[in-house]
Amino acid sequence: MKKNNCILQEPKLVVNIEIDNNKYSNKLSKYNDILKDYFNGFDIYSVIRTKKMNFIERIIDFFSDLSPVELVDALSDTSVYYVVVKNNVKQLVNIDKNNLKIYDLDSNTKKVIEYEGNIFKVGSKLKIK
Repeated sequence: MKKNNCILQEPKLVVNIEIDNNKYSNKLSKYNDILKDYFNGFDIYSVIRTKKMNFIERIIDFFSDLSPVELVDALSDTSVYYVVVKNNVKQLVNIDKNNLKIYDLDSNTKKVIEYEGNIFKVGSKLKIK
């Protein structure tokens, strides 16, 4: 199987911003409001994060009905991820309960990104209101 669109890379820059939870108190619109405040004018894409599994983990997941490795991984990181693009600058954005992390990506980054034992699959473009 070819992985020609999968890029293993280190980000050029990582920025960590503490989120003011008093400002974003509405949990339903929190992510939307953060994206509007920090990335207004950017193209914003949804991202699905999965753990990059080794051979044994893939076998366990394949033969088990509940996919235990995938389930434990999903419960261990409930934060959300986005890719934002503006003027050929691409960034991976992670929003969790208290922090906003921004990872600068190479401008040639494709639809699948491997980083720190995770696989990030870039999805559809979002319309932020």
